[in-house]
Amino acid sequence: SIRHISRALYRVCGLLSVFLATAVLSMDSTVLTLDSAPRRPPMGFNTWNSYGGNINEKLIKNLADQMVSTGLHEAGYTYLNLDDGWAEKERAADGSIIPSRLTFPSGMKALGDYIHSKGLLFGVYTSENPQTCMGRAGSYAHELQDAQSYCDWGVDYVKARPRSQSPAVSLREWEVSLFIRSVTVGLGCRSITVGQGWTHGPQ
Repeated sequence: SIRHISRALYRVCGLLSVFLATAVLSMDSTVLTLDSAPRRPPMGFNTWNSYGGNINEKLIKNLADQMVSTGLHEAGYTYLNLDDGWAEKERAADGSIIPSRLTFPSGMKALGDYIHSKGLLFGVYTSENPQTCMGRAGSYAHELQDAQSYCDWGVDYVKARPRSQSPAVSLREWEVSLFIRSVTVGLGCRSITVGQGWTHGPQ
């Protein structure tokens, strides 16, 4: 319901996430500085608090509709982010990550197109471990491949759960992976959030 969405948005305070403010990216020695960083945190709706992993294509489209019809988009809540539960447990034969065939039969590109048609931005969740918390395919050792898939789908935002044993290394791999894809594909896939991201700055 609309009330349910509003409560969830309040709880997460517009996706309590840390935007990557400064990162040295090796592709062309480009440096993201505070001058080029966003002036406010990314705000929107993340599916986890309200739905956990029980998400599907119809639900996401309905949420996109409600974010527009209730005025949330106009108020600055622009991101609609799918948390854990959207991917299959196993990858394709070529290693590509696969959206759940049962719950997202049209695929992520079509879903992203629908979200964008509402003037919203499209986000997904991944884990830098071999598996996500729900046992779905994680991005460990597939960072570049997944970054390419996300950009092919039109993803604007990636919430990456850092590797359990080495969060700083995990973050650097995603910095480079998404930056390379954003240059070659021409999409703005440069937004990364990590749990307790403020602890990784010195590294």
